[in-house]
Amino acid sequence: MQQESGIQRKSIAQALLVGFVFTLAPWLVYGYERINLISLSDYGLLPRSFLQFYGILSMPFLHGGIEHLVSNTAPLFILTTFLYYFYKRFFGWVYLSIYLLTGFWTWMIGRPDIHIGASGVVYGLTAFIFFSGAWSKNYRLAAISLLIVFLYGSIIWGIFPMQPTVSWEGHLSGFVAGLVMSVYFRKDLPKRKKYDWEMAEDDTEYVKVPVEEMENGVIVTRYIYVPKNKVINLDEYETDRLDRDQ
Repeated sequence: MQQESGIQRKSIAQALLVGFVFTLAPWLVYGYERINLISLSDYGLLPRSFLQFYGILSMPFLHGGIEHLVSNTAPLFILTTFLYYFYKRFFGWVYLSIYLLTGFWTWMIGRPDIHIGASGVVYGLTAFIFFSGAWSKNYRLAAISLLIVFLYGSIIWGIFPMQPTVSWEGHLSGFVAGLVMSVYFRKDLPKRKKYDWEMAEDDTEYVKVPVEEMENGVIVTRYIYVPKNKVINLDEYETDRLDRDQ
């Protein structure tokens, strides 16, 4: 038990560290801008411009100001941490795919203006974690999904062109990228733990087995249903029942 607790604490610590590192990167870029009194926003993503195709990579690291950066920090940290903790086995593939697909699709459909910010990646992570929880039917992941909806329930409105200064194209691209990756990895998602009473499948064949029991001085025959290929010891069943009755 202590060993399992130690392993779990280690996994949580690793996930927090990964979330911190991934969130720190845009802060380092912003700090570099402030120290040198410059702005790197012009190096963001410019849709359908082959000269700024690199914007697919640079967009998540650039922000228009401290408020813009702060608004993305908490969700980016939380979602990256969750993604690593629950999906460690394919964390890299999911994160990289969302990152690249968000940038590429924004480059394809975006307005001819500079797009910056990590919000597209945030939308992608949100969609992946939410839909993965739904596909897997894992109670822990389902709880995370509900938490995501509760914390970022209004996030859905960001994929529509409601604010002219907001890159809804980036949000939409990220959301779709997260959904696509959740479908792609749905067969590899952590499976929900099944208890003994859930193990019997719907197509299992059952047989009716008679069991004689003494009730008020009279022998009464009752029946129990067991899987067809399962061998049971009726004497053990009777002893167990008597022990429970006492």
